[in-house]
Amino acid sequence: MKLLYGTASDGVCLRRCFGLDGEVRLPDQVEGIPVTRLGPYLFSDGMERAGILKRMKAPLFLWEEGRGSLPVREPLDGQDLLEWEGLPAASGPALTSLSLPSEIRQVGAYSLYGCSSLKRLEFSLSISDWGAGVFTGCTNLEILGVWPGAGGRSCLKEVLSELRQTLEVEFYDSQPGPARQIHPRACLVLPEFYEESVENTPARIVSRQMHGCGHMYRYCFADGRFSFREYDRLFSYMKAEENPALACRMALYRLYWPEDLGEEAKESYRAYLHEHPFETARNLLRPRCGEILKKVLADPSLSRALWECLSDLAQKEGQRGLTAQLMEAFHQHFGQSAAKGRKRRFEL
Repeated sequence: MKLLYGTASDGVCLRRCFGLDGEVRLPDQVEGIPVTRLGPYLFSDGMERAGILKRMKAPLFLWEEGRGSLPVREPLDGQDLLEWEGLPAASGPALTSLSLPSEIRQVGAYSLYGCSSLKRLEFSLSISDWGAGVFTGCTNLEILGVWPGAGGRSCLKEVLSELRQTLEVEFYDSQPGPARQIHPRACLVLPEFYEESVENTPARIVSRQMHGCGHMYRYCFADGRFSFREYDRLFSYMKAEENPALACRMALYRLYWPEDLGEEAKESYRAYLHEHPFETARNLLRPRCGEILKKVLADPSLSRALWECLSDLAQKEGQRGLTAQLMEAFHQHFGQSAAKGRKRRFEL
């Protein structure tokens, strides 16, 4: 990976990123100086059209890990911004995952404009300035990984208000490493929402209508911090307005990561999963739910209906390893009672 950067009053401002890997993890420091800012259009394919760097008078430098920095002397044109020494720009649809530096404070306007393949974004909650249109075109963003910053207010509410699609938000106690060796302390599902403008032509009035309960989940904050209790309180709206599959995923995550989970909310989530065994089983077979599935199979309260749904899905998908685990779970939870049932039927 190579980085085009300039200096700022409080550290380094990144201007462009080049590399072959769509999973980008930006360094915390460049030449021992903290990275504190991302420039406008940094990961956008539209940077050359915006002409941002052509108008800059401050010197620029090119940094490569292990080789250090060199000043950029020649004037930059559109081609320079699309590739550098054979390395394409990590921009637009080429970007799939991004982890921001730990000391970042400012994200430039439209820095992620048009990154339609971006699925995961990791950042510190202490970022104080998100520029206009940062998430324009990030329609496939699915996961936010967040960790506390060095004081200041949380920026999560500001970010969530810009993203209307269904999201998973992972909360970490510290910045996750390259392989995410540490596990999140909590993971939440936020449903989507969208606004619709409805025109009353005779009265010449345009009203806005909100669809989906996702907008309510964007306001689960108290004193600048995310409120898990308020999040749980909204589950009644989730059950009424959203599809059971998404509601089951939400319930599974809250029971597996019970951050500030009250007893009443816990029972509500458990009851909903019990009422929807098929949707629960479909969620448990998602790749991200492997650890949750292990916990469910070891739970003494595993229901026969859920086991049967899991077994049917595993057989249809040809998952032999999972089928073996399910048979072991069956004998552990239901084997003795099933044997007694067969004996009684034989005697009759």
